[in-house]
Amino acid sequence: MASDIVRKNRSVGWDCVPTVDELMRLRKVAVGNLPADVIIRGGRVLALHTGEILERDVVIAGRHIAAVTPVGHFAASEVIEAQGQYVAPTFIDAHIHIEYTKLTPGELARLSIPRGTTT
Repeated sequence: MASDIVRKNRSVGWDCVPTVDELMRLRKVAVGNLPADVIIRGGRVLALHTGEILERDVVIAGRHIAAVTPVGHFAASEVIEAQGQYVAPTFIDAHIHIEYTKLTPGELARLSIPRGTTT
């Protein structure tokens, strides 16, 4: 497929970006038209916009998160019970010195933001 050829010639991190087929499946799982592969059920998730810690399900399809939802809205072939546990559906970078990466701020953002990086 032509998109696979383009993907192979991209820079570092490109392989983490979902393919078109993966995106289509993620959308179908997120709206409930397909079952998820795994659900991490009832974990404590930080809502970055409000600062609240909410009990949520992390819904996974393939190698990506399809949704973070209130508990019990989705079914999956595998459920990991996480009540009372903190779940970080993101990459946590506790501390970074951008100058050590030798990347421009825009390039660092391009590589890290699609992965859900939190600092």
